[in-house]
Amino acid sequence: MTRFNRLMVGVFASTSVFALAPAVHAATLRVTVDNLAPENGTALTPAWVGFHDGGFDLYNRGEPVTEGVERLAEDGIVDALNAEFLDSGAGTVQGFITGPAGNTAGPIDPGETTSFEFSLDANAASSLYFSFAVMNLPSNVFFIAIGDP
Repeated sequence: MTRFNRLMVGVFASTSVFALAPAVHAATLRVTVDNLAPENGTALTPAWVGFHDGGFDLYNRGEPVTEGVERLAEDGIVDALNAEFLDSGAGTVQGFITGPAGNTAGPIDPGETTSFEFSLDANAASSLYFSFAVMNLPSNVFFIAIGDP
């Protein structure tokens, strides 16, 4: 398994549901990012995540990406991606998972784990799908994301 594959497995496998309250419509989900790269391996920018109704599509293989995905993949900046997500009308809950405590704007270094909790309406259509995107460092165009809602 290549370093890239281990990294992807870590990001995909680390999303988990911690609490759903059946009598109440609220749900708290903790999204955890594990950078499984070995010591002196590649870092990750803080990760963008969004919950939506399936109508938000981050990218399509072989097609040009949006300005938001380009800014993330080239600069690790999510402002345009945040705006694209809200403009899509597919959802409103999104966030930016930064490095571990004390590293609020920095990368997620090899071997580090970081999490963030999101509050959702468990019955809302806008909470049924999850998308994420993160830039691999050092790179100016490599990103890991869910391309199909």
